[in-house]
Amino acid sequence: LPQMLERRAGKIVVMGSATALRGQKRTATYASARGAQASFVRAVGVEVAPRNVQVNLIAQNFVENPMYYGPEVQALPAFQALLAREVPAGRLATPQEDALFAVFLASSEVNFFAGQTSRATGTDGMPYAVPAAGASTSAIFAADGGQLAKPLAMVYVGQAIVDQVGGLEAKLPLNVAGGAHVGVRATLATGTGGVGFTNVQTIGADAGVKLSDSVNFTGEWAKTNTGTGRLGSVNVHENNAFNGNLTLGTILGVDLSAGYKYIDPLFYAPGYWGKIGNWYNPTNIQGPSVRLNKGLTSKMGLTLGGDYVFAARDRAAAYSLGKDDEIYRALAGLKWDVSESLTASVDWEGVYWKLQGAHGAIGTATTKVHPTEQYITLGAGYKWNEAANIKLGYQLGSFDGHGFLTAGGGLGGYNYNAFTSTVNVKF
Repeated sequence: LPQMLERRAGKIVVMGSATALRGQKRTATYASARGAQASFVRAVGVEVAPRNVQVNLIAQNFVENPMYYGPEVQALPAFQALLAREVPAGRLATPQEDALFAVFLASSEVNFFAGQTSRATGTDGMPYAVPAAGASTSAIFAADGGQLAKPLAMVYVGQAIVDQVGGLEAKLPLNVAGGAHVGVRATLATGTGGVGFTNVQTIGADAGVKLSDSVNFTGEWAKTNTGTGRLGSVNVHENNAFNGNLTLGTILGVDLSAGYKYIDPLFYAPGYWGKIGNWYNPTNIQGPSVRLNKGLTSKMGLTLGGDYVFAARDRAAAYSLGKDDEIYRALAGLKWDVSESLTASVDWEGVYWKLQGAHGAIGTATTKVHPTEQYITLGAGYKWNEAANIKLGYQLGSFDGHGFLTAGGGLGGYNYNAFTSTVNVKF
C-alpha cells in the first residue's frame, strides 16, 4: 500500500465472506472477524481513494468447495432449496467465476469504486417480504425456533439502518368539485447494514377530491429504488405501492370508510406504513379494508374494522404469501372520555392466517396451516395541562400456530404481556 500511494495508482482486492453481511447460527466469532474485515476495507477504501488507489472486498458465498459443499451436501433437498432461494442461477459458483470477478476489480476498468463490499453470490441479496424498516424481532411463527422471522419464516436479509433522510414535497390545490389537491414527493435515505444496497430512493404522488359534503376520496402511490452510490440501481421492478381510501360520511349514525391497498414484494421505503398483527410494514400484499366509527354517547365511541389480505404476487417459494393464501384481520375498539383530563380505551385485534399449499418457509409436506394472533390493549391517558400529559398501556398477546410454525412456547402457542408508559412535556 505505501508504494501504491507513492505512485498514486493501485488496486487491492480482499477476499471476504457473505457471513459478514447476514446473520447465521453458530458463526458469531467468524462473522465478527469477517465483519471487521469488511469495515476495515470500507474505511481504508475511502481514505486512499483520493490518491487513486481502489480497495474493495468480495464477499464470497456458495462457491464450489469440497470441504463445505461435497456431493453428499449438494444432493440434500434442503440445500437445493437454499440455492434456489438465494442464487438466481440455482447452483454453486465455480472458483474461476469468483476469480474473474477479482480480476475485474483489479483491472484498469475499475477506477471509481472504492471501499465497497460486493457479494459474489449471483444475487443482490435483496429480500422478498422484508421491508427496509423491517419486520420486528424474530421467533414467533418461526420454522426453526428463531433463525427465521414470522409469520412465514421470512429470512432477515438486507435490512438497512437508516441514518440520513432528505426529501422534497409539493402540494397543489385544485378548484375541482368540492375541492381537490395533488401532491408529489421524493426522498433519499442512506444508511448502513443493507445487503446489496446503500440507499433507498422513493418517489410518490397523492391526490384527494371532495366528491360531496360527506364523501371524500384520497389516493397515494409510491415507488422505491434501492441503489448503490449516486447512480447504481439494484431493484427497479416489483417495488410499487398503492393506497386508496373512500370516506362515505355518516350513514345511519355510523361513520363509514373503505379502502384498498397494494404493496409489491420489493417495496422498500423506510418508515412505517402499517401492520397486520405482529407483521410490521407488510409487503407482497393487497386487499380491501373497511372501518366503522359509531358515537355511543357524547363521551364514548366505538370503532370496528376488518381487512381481507391476499398476495400481490405468488411468492410462496420465496418466503412470502402465495396465490392461495389469505389473511383475515378484525379490529374493535372502545374509547371513553372519563373527564376533561382523563381518557380510557380498550382495543382488540384478531388475525387469522389461511396458508395453502407448499411454501419455502413451511416445507413441502404441509398443505394447510392456520396460525392465529390476538391482542388486547388497555390504555389510559391523563392531561395535566396544555404542556404535559402521560399515557399508560397494557397489552396481552396470544399466538397459536395450531401445531406448526410457532416458536417460543412450543408448538401449541405463545402468550405474552407488556406494559408501557409515555410522558410528554412541551417546553
